[in-house]
Amino acid sequence: MNQPPASAPRRLDGDPLAADTAGHGRPDGPSDPPQESPADSRPDGPADPRDADPVDPWPDGPTGLRQRVAVYAIVGQGPPDGERVLLVRAASYLTVAGRWFLPGGGIDHGEDPVAALRRECREETGLEVEVGPLRGVLSDLTTLPDGSSLHTVRIIYAITTFDGELHHETDGSTDLARWVDLEEALGLPLMPYVRRALTELR
Repeated sequence: MNQPPASAPRRLDGDPLAADTAGHGRPDGPSDPPQESPADSRPDGPADPRDADPVDPWPDGPTGLRQRVAVYAIVGQGPPDGERVLLVRAASYLTVAGRWFLPGGGIDHGEDPVAALRRECREETGLEVEVGPLRGVLSDLTTLPDGSSLHTVRIIYAITTFDGELHHETDGSTDLARWVDLEEALGLPLMPYVRRALTELR
């Protein structure tokens, strides 16, 4: 298997960030807009910048092509509180600061997807979750600041039960965890995969 070059940035927080956030640096301007496949094309914004992984080249693939697998949770609450969903907000140092994600993130090398989702939910929300049925798999393409193409495969699970007290992540890629009414959530600045998950996979 090909190994990443020695000069490549290393993973941060267990979840790789975009090239513009590795080492806490930022570019002078935003990265190129995403180039999604026709079946997955959506008009509402670029792919999640946390999914840009500068250290994991697509094994044996052409130069400039990268691939990443991530896992996310649809955590909902029903009556009597009304239908609500748990979202997390992008931290201020990201190029998409203020946009909303589903709890979750990148799967570490050798990590089980369900274990990765439990870890990410604990880090971003403080909740211990019981992972339920698979809701679906989404796929998108985006161009990274270095010009390479990132293909992200997103595994989406439902959460059946959870325990603990909701809290916000500190020193991570999110800065707020919040229960949001579903109707309100669809009016927020969501990342494209979040909107798809809430409308197609919930």
